[in-house]
Amino acid sequence: MDRSLKKDYDWLLSRNSNAYEILGIKSTSNLSELRKAFREKALLYHPDKNDSSIDIDEKFREVSISYKILNDPSLREEYDTYITGKLKSTLKSPSVNSNVSKFKSDLKKKEDLYKSDKITKLTRDQKISQLSQWFDDYIKKKVIVEQKPIRKESSYDITKKSSIFPKIVQVKWKNKIDINDFEDIIEQLMSVFGPVKYVNAFDENKDSDHYHYAYVAFKSPIGAALASNVDYSITNDIWDSLNLRKSSSLLREVSLVDYDEALKSVGNLESLGSLDYIAFKIKGI
Repeated sequence: MDRSLKKDYDWLLSRNSNAYEILGIKSTSNLSELRKAFREKALLYHPDKNDSSIDIDEKFREVSISYKILNDPSLREEYDTYITGKLKSTLKSPSVNSNVSKFKSDLKKKEDLYKSDKITKLTRDQKISQLSQWFDDYIKKKVIVEQKPIRKESSYDITKKSSIFPKIVQVKWKNKIDINDFEDIIEQLMSVFGPVKYVNAFDENKDSDHYHYAYVAFKSPIGAALASNVDYSITNDIWDSLNLRKSSSLLREVSLVDYDEALKSVGNLESLGSLDYIAFKIKGI
């Protein structure tokens, strides 16, 4: 084991959770399950998808190093031997049994809270299911598992480039005069694709118009790409958990603003930042 890898390995051993807990998998999980779990966690904690903070950077580093260790058969065997020995030693402690009940109770509360948080779950599942394919393709072309701590000035900045993919979409929906505050509803409908920065309805919209329009700005180009890729002429179930299926049926079209100009700026896809890369892949570029 080289010095850099040994440093990462020792750092992982010092964490409060082991690699399996960090990735949310069982110790018997195969490589396919390991890879899937890594994609999900990496999407969740990637620095480009979150506000910069020490906590987020550490979580992403935990995920990256855990995957690196468990993906290597010899390192995984060594790691399993260590945590098995640590577990046996811990179980001999008289304080363990008294903490088991509390641990189970806390875990149950967290599970119940997670299940009740429908909006968070929907957003997470929506992104993971639709982005995993493109993210998998992306990590084959970019080095995201570095053998050193994540710092603002580190090589992770290779993915933090100015976005050229549009973040603003134009939304068209069937006008229903009896619906008030439709801007709020539009924001809720679009938020399943990613965090929304703002919604601006057109000043030209009139009560007598058959259709109304608005600009929706996403915080990430990925949200804009996903929103513009939905076929709004058919019934979709992605809003069912939000009880917005009826409102979603009024949507007619979502189109990217200045997308043609963005296409002209695309050179080599691999030179793009990660968010732009994924967004263009969603559009089939």
